[in-house]
Amino acid sequence: MQIDLPKIFISPSNYIQAKNILFNADPYLSRYGTKAVIVGDENVYGLVGDRFIDYLKDNDYTVTKLMFGGEASPEEIQKAIDEIKDPPDFVIGIGGGKTLDTAKEIGQHLNIYTVIIPTLASTDAPISRLSVLYNEDGTFNAYQFHTKSPDLVLVDPAVISQAPPRFLASGFGDALSTYVEAKAVGDIHGFTNAQGIGTITAMKIAQASTDTIFEFGAQAYEANKAR
Repeated sequence: MQIDLPKIFISPSNYIQAKNILFNADPYLSRYGTKAVIVGDENVYGLVGDRFIDYLKDNDYTVTKLMFGGEASPEEIQKAIDEIKDPPDFVIGIGGGKTLDTAKEIGQHLNIYTVIIPTLASTDAPISRLSVLYNEDGTFNAYQFHTKSPDLVLVDPAVISQAPPRFLASGFGDALSTYVEAKAVGDIHGFTNAQGIGTITAMKIAQASTDTIFEFGAQAYEANKAR
């Protein structure tokens, strides 16, 4: 029996945004278990990651700390997986896009829950159901599509506001292009990365992103400059 082309909407299971949410995250993390592996780079650990690990340990989580080497490459991802000796309940990625894509790959490979904590508002990596992989020399390798979106995204404005404003400006560009891309695909009823036809919900979210940036973008940028 032939069916119509499916309309598919995908998104993270949970998105939570609040000031200082990282240090009040236990009620949201505990549903995924008590054994976590966290992926971040040296700068992010110094900024907030080490304090967050202390918070987790104070709340009786077992934490394995992994150091992100700077490139979301298959070699880097495999190296991180090899360092994990005790199977965790969930992986936490904290940092920028490449770190988060690495964490999502680890979650996919180990078939565990994935928690994403962005420290920059520069890309849609925190919520996308894919990882952009690179070669060791920084050149593009492949898009790696996942079977599910992140289980939890935690956004702390107290952290985001400390990032250089140029990353917020990059995020504006990324978000504005999303609506143009979504409309182009929608106008021809084309397939999305979800392997289906886009929904009204997806288009409305893309439109709302554009409207929000035009209304509040300049104010947000100045606020970011003032930290």
